[in-house]
Amino acid sequence: MPTAMTPLQDRLIQHIPDLRRFARALERNRTAADDLVQETLERSIKKMHLYQPSGPLIGWLNTIMRNIFVDRVRRRKLNANASLSEAPRHEPYQNANQIDRIVLKELRVAIDALPVEQKQVLMMIAVDGLSYAAAAERLEVPLGTIRSRLFRARANLQSRIDPEGHFTQDRDARAAPAARPPAVH
Repeated sequence: MPTAMTPLQDRLIQHIPDLRRFARALERNRTAADDLVQETLERSIKKMHLYQPSGPLIGWLNTIMRNIFVDRVRRRKLNANASLSEAPRHEPYQNANQIDRIVLKELRVAIDALPVEQKQVLMMIAVDGLSYAAAAERLEVPLGTIRSRLFRARANLQSRIDPEGHFTQDRDARAAPAARPPAVH
């Protein structure tokens, strides 16, 4: 006979769409994202007794998901056969020309290179459209921390993408331009 769900478990189910969005932002692969949501839900149910209702449930769930994701990234780095750069990527929803695809790919690589905390805030605000205050509440951090993380995420992205929109992994290569031959008139 199935057992009745607790009010906390009901609230957990209401946050599944938010968890899916966050997982897809982290993993970029639908299957891996679904697995991340599943593992997050399993762990949260097992650890439900540790939840302190002093803050929003989604903040606690996001913390669990972020910790699982960080563990997965560490395992991937240890496994030479499973590289993050080889993970399948979703194609854009609309047909893009070749230049648009290249720019999107370069931007995706730059976003993937961000620290998890910066990527999380950037995705919540830029993709999900949350306000700074809503992101701060969801992550259970001060508003100033959200602003700081978003500023660092944007600065980090800008340092990786030159003014012409080309990705560069070497900041020093942009800082010291190569010598150019004199112009011929």
